[in-house]
Amino acid sequence: MAAIDYATCGVNDVIAHSLKLHPRLLADRLRFLARVHAQFADAYDDREVMRHEIDLADRLHSFADATAFGDYTVPDDVDVRREAFSCAAGLQNLHPIMQKVITAREAVRNACLVRSG
Repeated sequence: MAAIDYATCGVNDVIAHSLKLHPRLLADRLRFLARVHAQFADAYDDREVMRHEIDLADRLHSFADATAFGDYTVPDDVDVRREAFSCAAGLQNLHPIMQKVITAREAVRNACLVRSG
């Protein structure tokens, strides 16, 4: 089994690790999450929020479908990455505190990239 150093890894590393270890389980979780977003989209009274939820559900389904076809490319879409990280972290039994550490580290990296770019 491939190892991952949670003390230094980023969001993409956690997603990529799940794609290597259990791509079908990750795709299944992404599809489930997509269904949840789609089902609750009409619960909102705001058309823009509803449209965003449906769009996110479609993008999650697209990532799950790509994974099922062997495309293990982690998407650049921030919303999809956030949801995929949550699913991957759950599959890896990653403690919520460590999830927060990883996402905070990622935020710092992104802030540095914005400042230098």
